[in-house]
Amino acid sequence: MTYSAPESVFKGVDLHPKNNNFLHHTSEISVDQLIVRRGQPFKLTLNVAQPFGPKLHQLHITAKTGWAYFK
Repeated sequence: MTYSAPESVFKGVDLHPKNNNFLHHTSEISVDQLIVRRGQPFKLTLNVAQPFGPKLHQLHITAKTGWAYFK
């Protein structure tokens, strides 16, 4: 018996780093990487390959925080 995972409906995510960082006053640090402040909302856009149906597709978002490492 073989198992094939269904192809993901999600094709990518846009974190809008330039706009989010400006609104969070972190654009002086970076405009390429998302840097947001705790407790403030931010925008992200999920790109999908087909219409998203909440009853058909599960969506789990996990946000992790921790030390920042800049290149």
